[in-house]
Amino acid sequence: MSYVVFKKIGPEGDPRRVIPAVTREAMRLAGWRKYIKKRRVFVKGNFISPQLIPGQNTNPFVVAGVVQELTEAGFDVAVGDASLTASSTTIVKSKVVWGYEQVAQKYNAEFINLSEAECIEHDLREIKTKIKCGNMTKAGRKVLDSLDSLLFPRFLLDADIVTVPVIKSHPYTTLTCCLKNSWGCIPRVLRSHLHPAVGQVITIVNKILAPRFAVVDGTIGMNGKGPRTGRPKICNVIMAGHDIVAVDSLVASYMGFSPDQVEHIVLADINGVGSSQTFQLLGDEFEKASAPFLTEENFAMLLERKLRDTPLQGMLFQSPLFAVLCALSNFNSSYLYPITKGYRYLNDIVSKSWYGRIFEELKQGQVGL
Repeated sequence: MSYVVFKKIGPEGDPRRVIPAVTREAMRLAGWRKYIKKRRVFVKGNFISPQLIPGQNTNPFVVAGVVQELTEAGFDVAVGDASLTASSTTIVKSKVVWGYEQVAQKYNAEFINLSEAECIEHDLREIKTKIKCGNMTKAGRKVLDSLDSLLFPRFLLDADIVTVPVIKSHPYTTLTCCLKNSWGCIPRVLRSHLHPAVGQVITIVNKILAPRFAVVDGTIGMNGKGPRTGRPKICNVIMAGHDIVAVDSLVASYMGFSPDQVEHIVLADINGVGSSQTFQLLGDEFEKASAPFLTEENFAMLLERKLRDTPLQGMLFQSPLFAVLCALSNFNSSYLYPITKGYRYLNDIVSKSWYGRIFEELKQGQVGL
């Protein structure tokens, strides 16, 4: 039986000190040392957005807590993520805007852009014969049948992975947390093409990469039109554990969703990635979010979903229209949303919450570690 830790934080004291301290406390309570076996450890964050809008990315002070705990224990630590499908430069910018590069430098960790890492090909034909896929659409079955191999950064296959996602709603997967965070480890140019089989591919990727530990950033999540264009939601929690299926199940319950209605959690459970049932809860008394999270679609994702259901979907997504969809999505997330809503949310967090000091310093290009 594994342990999943639920810890409340703040809102009191200096969040720059409280957040990493509670992060390390949660890791220790969940017994992280039992699960990290390799000398090299990769801390896989959710660093998808170069815009400084709370809830879009993993809080850098949660990352700092994880990296500090690992480096002080003598592990060779790297930190990183990959760029989005719609833009090849998001990670290059976000590591500076959100201070992740400074976190890595402070603790003598390497920062790795997975989109530029050396990759090796992993044959999927055998694992596909063993995966229980559940109910699939024709489009999903076609995508999965055609997927005979995937490229993975070599570094990930030689290291233990600690996944450090942020709690967010997601239109394709209901929520994005530990299991979905591994999606960013496959080539960015493939991800959107794999959407019809997203639950099955998430399961396969996690079977192969097998993250060893998870620390969930529940400081500020993203509600509604996640993963980039929703509303920041202050949660003030940290969750941690070895079994990423168990942790995701707890996160789903926290958000107000039923774990058995989230496809990738169910598929990961029945395929032995982990267990949503056999874990013991430690830490503070569990409480759900003050109001349930909602899942809403933005226009670009809604349009893609509708087009996927047409008889012409195969041709459409191999045509220039797909590039137009990606450009539309990126324009909305990177330009329209920040100007119309995102930066207003940022200013509200700065002026009205205990996270104000963190984001005020990040706005000035500093991380008060």
